[in-house]
Amino acid sequence: MCGISALLLADGDSHANQLIFDALTILQHRGQDAAGMATVDSQNRVHLQKRNGLVKDAFQQADMEDLVGNMGLGHCRYPTAGTSSCAEAQPLYTSYPFGVSCAHNGTLTNVAELETRESAAVQEHMHKLRVDQRKNDEMRSLLAGLNMQGMNMQMMNGLG
Repeated sequence: MCGISALLLADGDSHANQLIFDALTILQHRGQDAAGMATVDSQNRVHLQKRNGLVKDAFQQADMEDLVGNMGLGHCRYPTAGTSSCAEAQPLYTSYPFGVSCAHNGTLTNVAELETRESAAVQEHMHKLRVDQRKNDEMRSLLAGLNMQGMNMQMMNGLG
């Protein structure tokens, strides 16, 4: 059981970080192992911070100042698999095939099925990620990015 919060503010000059911090603080009873936040600024740069511990301990003043942007995603973790390592904290981020950040409350159980559905080039990357739960989480981010890329390609093909 984890806590997840996402926010998109209509005002592009606003910052979502404090509201996400407040939401995670309220949701902290759902996970006290680690907390993390990813925000996106007006130049579409992703800013990510995650640490072990309570929400109030995971984000220092300097971290909050760096987490700029009018949209973001926050997560507080209750570990049901893996370890209590900071590497297992979320949100997850992958830059391949382009920047995608996600958070989830679950375990990827159909890795073999997903591998058969993807291209050979992606399969090699996915095979390297099968080692542990954290890597499965990274795979989920990768698949989300590939699905988004596929939707973009379908939209572009429809326009052409």
